[in-house]
Amino acid sequence: MKQKTAISPYFEYRRSEDIHGTSLYPGVMVAPVQRDILKEYLPLGGSPVILDPFVGSGTSLYEASRINSDSIVMGSDINPLAILITRVKLEGLDSSTFEDDYTFVKSALLDEAGDVKLLDFYNRDKWFKPEVAKSLTKVRETVLRVQNNQNRRFFWYMLIDIVRKYCNSRSSTYKLHIRPKVQIDKIEDGVVHDYLQKIDSEKAMFNHGVPEESIKLNQGDSIECLKGLSDSSVDICITSPPYGDNATTIPYGQYSTLAMAWIDAKDLNLQGWELDSYSAVDSRSLGGSQNVASNNTAIKITDTEILNQITMICDRKQSKVRRFIRGYQEAMDEMERVTKGVMILTLGNRTVDGVTLDLVNFTRRHLILKGFEVEERMRRRIKHKRTPLSVSCVAGKPVTSMMEEVVLVAQRSA
Repeated sequence: MKQKTAISPYFEYRRSEDIHGTSLYPGVMVAPVQRDILKEYLPLGGSPVILDPFVGSGTSLYEASRINSDSIVMGSDINPLAILITRVKLEGLDSSTFEDDYTFVKSALLDEAGDVKLLDFYNRDKWFKPEVAKSLTKVRETVLRVQNNQNRRFFWYMLIDIVRKYCNSRSSTYKLHIRPKVQIDKIEDGVVHDYLQKIDSEKAMFNHGVPEESIKLNQGDSIECLKGLSDSSVDICITSPPYGDNATTIPYGQYSTLAMAWIDAKDLNLQGWELDSYSAVDSRSLGGSQNVASNNTAIKITDTEILNQITMICDRKQSKVRRFIRGYQEAMDEMERVTKGVMILTLGNRTVDGVTLDLVNFTRRHLILKGFEVEERMRRRIKHKRTPLSVSCVAGKPVTSMMEEVVLVAQRSA
């Protein structure tokens, strides 16, 4: 492999300054980190296949498409909102019709005549004040009338952070926690104003789209999507796999539920189960209670070091950790099967019951056994994060959340 290259911690980077800051999705990759590593391994010619099986908000695929616009970018995610976010970032706007569509949207939203029938869904009044729900319904009804699919998806995308801003859930966490009444009482409806302002300030970032035929996104279980790919069919697999089940790490599903309630189910490609509960998406994610691979006891954990770490955890939590490790092993096996070139993995260790699960070195050992040479390329201290620094207490002492991430690059041994 190439010699280790030092990469700066990128403390100066602010995603609010680029397209990745247009949606405040949880746990996103740091764009310049992925960009700089991709520049080393992504050929500038041809049409290399780039895969992110846990695509999230699409940071890695977007950066790959900006380096080589002829790349075939592939991604999967169990979260419908993640797929929508990634698709919009990749495809951008339809410039031939956008200004006409936006003129219509702006005119309809600023027209104070008429009334709308409030969109009804479970616990709507818990999470949204009546006047906010009315304005969000008006935005929804307007966007539904946009005929151009590409532009309509963009208008949904622009609504995601507006829903988050005006809901009654606390903004300090990705989990759904109701704000104190005194804070809810202070929420004043500015939905339409902020929505149009957001479009005006951010639309220029979506002027460079990837051809539709180059985008291949699959909504569903990532391992099942991987199983549908042929051996050695991917040039670069670049991803940040989960560090544990979403219920106890980053609740992507909970974060997404309220936004998905306002977006048309057809544009989210909902299968029908996603809004059954606030935890529906998270429970089907890797390590979740409803995830097929994670619950497959035929998958044996053989790494002695990770097994020793698991045995130090209290019995009540061991089953959850074993469930995640089983799914994680199968995901790694599938990723190495489909990758003929390089795997670029952004990883973090997780603390459970005061015990650090060393997922970084577990991943390193697992890939070496599969015939890869593995190189650590960077350790980055996470400076800006929304997840609380302390996520729980064990024996009266606070347990810190993940504060550092590591980038590993793996290539098949010669």
